[in-house]
Amino acid sequence: MPTYRACCCRVICDSCGHKIGDEPCPICREPALKYEEELAVTRRHVENEVPEAIEFLGICYRDGDYGLVKSGKRAAKLFKRAVELGSVDAMNNLGSLYDTGPCGVKRDSRKANQLFRMASDRGDATAQFNLAQNLRIGDGVQAPDRTEAKHWYERSAAQGYAKAQFSLAVMLDEEQNVEESFRYYKLAAERGHILSQFNVGICYEYGGEGVDIDLAEAMTWYAQAAEQGHKGAQEALDRVRAIIQPRG
Repeated sequence: MPTYRACCCRVICDSCGHKIGDEPCPICREPALKYEEELAVTRRHVENEVPEAIEFLGICYRDGDYGLVKSGKRAAKLFKRAVELGSVDAMNNLGSLYDTGPCGVKRDSRKANQLFRMASDRGDATAQFNLAQNLRIGDGVQAPDRTEAKHWYERSAAQGYAKAQFSLAVMLDEEQNVEESFRYYKLAAERGHILSQFNVGICYEYGGEGVDIDLAEAMTWYAQAAEQGHKGAQEALDRVRAIIQPRG
């Protein structure tokens, strides 16, 4: 997740944000703001119609951050204004509010899809995934459309979005395209997607089209999934370990 910098209304990657800590902002070089200062500074940027700040304040109301009372309605109002100012992230966030209907927001999957499509056309990987999900199951559209859903999964997956890589792998598996399915499971697994890690472990344990049995590799992926709390992966890891290292 990107880290928002209230000082200059820009975002940096989360890992970079942790590394910077209390050091000056790498973008504007302003001293690091204290936690309690960030909301006040953000509100000033909102008054100046800065879309990144407006969207961030919407997220704060949506999630109840900085001591704010959760309010889907306030979040939606802020996201709408940020959308009007051209924020692609706000398009996806507002779409997600309509898609789930939390905290006083009436669910409207058609509106959600319109916003997801706006953001998707502008290259947002998360929105592309969200649109694909709804197209696949037929939510907010007249009928499911697997062809277009696959198109958006592919667009999102190409940007490295792990959830899209996993969903595309599942779709390819259903189409009996086993080799391509495994490739996308592996891509998602490498990005830390827990179900993909487990599935890659299965592929290496039992083998199949384009995948040779490799119990050591199976253990590696089961272990990674188990570390993230996948119970089935822990059981599979114990099973494979018993085969490789049988008790004397």
